[in-house]
Amino acid sequence: MTKDFIRYVASSQIPNCPVIVQYIKNAEFVWGPELGCLKGKTARQTSPKIRLENISIPMQIMQQYKNITLSVDVMKVTGIPFLMTISRHIKFGSAGKLDTMKNSHIMKHFKAIIGAYVTRGFRVTIILADNQFETMRGELADLHATLHITSRDEHVPEIERYNRTIKERVRGNYTMLPFQHLPPMFVIEMVYNAVFWRNMFALKGGVSHTQSPSELILNQNLNYNSHCKLEFGEYVQTHEEHSNDMTKRTLGAIATRPSNDAGSYYFISLKTGRRINRRS
Repeated sequence: MTKDFIRYVASSQIPNCPVIVQYIKNAEFVWGPELGCLKGKTARQTSPKIRLENISIPMQIMQQYKNITLSVDVMKVTGIPFLMTISRHIKFGSAGKLDTMKNSHIMKHFKAIIGAYVTRGFRVTIILADNQFETMRGELADLHATLHITSRDEHVPEIERYNRTIKERVRGNYTMLPFQHLPPMFVIEMVYNAVFWRNMFALKGGVSHTQSPSELILNQNLNYNSHCKLEFGEYVQTHEEHSNDMTKRTLGAIATRPSNDAGSYYFISLKTGRRINRRS
């Protein structure tokens, strides 16, 4: 352990040692804790309790913007399709990875998105989309939403700008990562990460100068201790289930994004390439 090494050096228990205490502290700051100690000594920590606080929506916003107009489109990143949505005025955006392009699968995403608005007291009454969503008109009507299809060669400006913003942020992350190849799951998490952080701040031209889209629709506000501990793409060691044998107790992984208000994060396992959820 680092604290033991510091004690040995500080008390001159290693004669003629050229290392000083500051060197040890500098090394841990730059390189992090010693990997062998993490894999051999890490013990399970008690997960923090999730404290849910109801964030009230100002009456003026609810009265003026209760009926939501939702712009939707399908966006592809490295060939992976996502159902993208953004609401007019409130500017809450969402992304859902599409496993298939079947109507039944796309409608599952629509129900989840519309349900999020309904939970907070809003109603999605109008959906703006292009012709590829025409076959879903009846199913969307069952959700009390009227579908408006754009004419040929016409686009919905809100969703076009939103897609461009998300792609730019994903591209910025992509170009700065020190990896030659990325598994599809990593690309998916980059998109979700970009959407997550855009929703976390009050937006210029939005309905509130103080409340973010995430606060208004997801009842979730930003907290440094919960959401800003890890950077996207940061290498971490996550605790794994273990017995009292010689099995290593941590697993190398890449941090992606916060998953809830308790400080839990999603990670991509370096061994399997799959997503795991762990406390940071």
